[in-house]
Amino acid sequence: MASIMEGPLSKWTNVMKGWQYRWFVLDYNAGLLSYYTSKDKMMRGSRRGCVRLKGAVIGIDDEDDSTFTITVDQKTFHFQARDADEREKWIHALEGTILRHTLQLQEAEAGFVPSVQDFDKKLSEADAYLQILIDQLKVGFDHKNIHCFKMQHHFKNLKETTCSMVESIKHCIVLLQIAKVSADVSTINPVDGIYQPPLEIPVVNTTMPTQAALPTDASQVCKSDQRPSTLPVGPIVTVMGSLQTSTPNSTGEPPPISAFYAECLNRKIQFNAHIWTKSKFLGMSIGVHNIGQGCVSCLEHDEHYILTFPNGYGRSILTVPWVELGGECNISCSKSGYSANIVFHTKPFYGGKKHRITADIFAPNDKKSFCSIEGEWNGVMYAKWATGENTAFIDTKKIGIVKKKVRKLEDQLDYESRRLWRDVTVNLKLKDIDAATDAKHRLEEKQRAEARERKEKEQQWETRLFHEDGECWVYDEPLLKRLPTQRP
Repeated sequence: MASIMEGPLSKWTNVMKGWQYRWFVLDYNAGLLSYYTSKDKMMRGSRRGCVRLKGAVIGIDDEDDSTFTITVDQKTFHFQARDADEREKWIHALEGTILRHTLQLQEAEAGFVPSVQDFDKKLSEADAYLQILIDQLKVGFDHKNIHCFKMQHHFKNLKETTCSMVESIKHCIVLLQIAKVSADVSTINPVDGIYQPPLEIPVVNTTMPTQAALPTDASQVCKSDQRPSTLPVGPIVTVMGSLQTSTPNSTGEPPPISAFYAECLNRKIQFNAHIWTKSKFLGMSIGVHNIGQGCVSCLEHDEHYILTFPNGYGRSILTVPWVELGGECNISCSKSGYSANIVFHTKPFYGGKKHRITADIFAPNDKKSFCSIEGEWNGVMYAKWATGENTAFIDTKKIGIVKKKVRKLEDQLDYESRRLWRDVTVNLKLKDIDAATDAKHRLEEKQRAEARERKEKEQQWETRLFHEDGECWVYDEPLLKRLPTQRP
């Protein structure tokens, strides 16, 4: 038996017995997932049962990070891993096995492997069915003859939900059309079902004044060829007081890295960070692993706090989408010795609340926290101190929103986001998807041509606002650098 993975999982049996511990062995060659009541029984060859993987479909619930299903031959099997990482390992191994044996089945039955043309055909069918659905809804939602107020209210809710579903389907078809176009162009690489620009294209962030910066030769700047292909991420704006400056910038690193900076002059605080992402399609969800770090510098105390970022998840992407954060973050200061562990909790499969957060704050050299935080990261958080006192830590809903200020389009430079993407933005606001797609295509073709020209002339793309310092990207003119010149 050619085992590529084995280990413990919980298998749902029935309502009476619930989840049962089993030892699983994945046989890649045979296309079987066998399970045993224990590892010892597996060593003795006493198998409890097996799941045939040829033609199987993996399912992932969008509100749980450890369970998954396998559906095959009109039967659905439920499994639970120890955590999200363990589940991802199993799903990756299972998908590879399923793909191998499913393709063998298709080749045996049809004599060919589906091509881009087959994909195009199915995409056209989906588009046609969507149009039929839209036409039918226009007729079905004619409620002029409904005179009951209560029925009109229910009818209105049904109409809003249905329209939201149709918009989600439209969006999915647009993404599939983009993927199709990407498949026809050799310089575009789809990653995990999501469009990723080629390395020659300067990746441009959205919102805020920004500079696109992507070199023509990845080998010139990439320090590690172990980094996986990832997606560009937009700028993150951090407000840190009444006087605040924020400057995002794409560094040009492969994968695309976004560097950003913010400061509060009144409190003499600055924030410098960089981030790149590793994205994963999770069935009904999209997960984005945020990799990088930030540094909050309290200049009056000469303290620098290093922090990491939580992961992001787009849930229920085919129904009513919503976003949550998940994962563990850390904050530490080498000078003061203080540190904190922060956990963003994803919503559990059964019950539970959204957007939960817990944190523990530690004094220097202490293993027991002197303060614990609990609540909602987008709501109210409460602190429990070592003395037993409970206090309100922060209410994020009471924090004022400071709107960003952006230069007018005519005052922006050629590669600043709003000016560069203005044609795409205008058509998206007008809900003209075709025109927005055409504008996006023209912009990308122009960037490809410029990249080829730079390569021919052996020119490198140069960043304007940030520079590389070891593994980090640092703003050229931070408050720390300018502060001495501002003192009387």
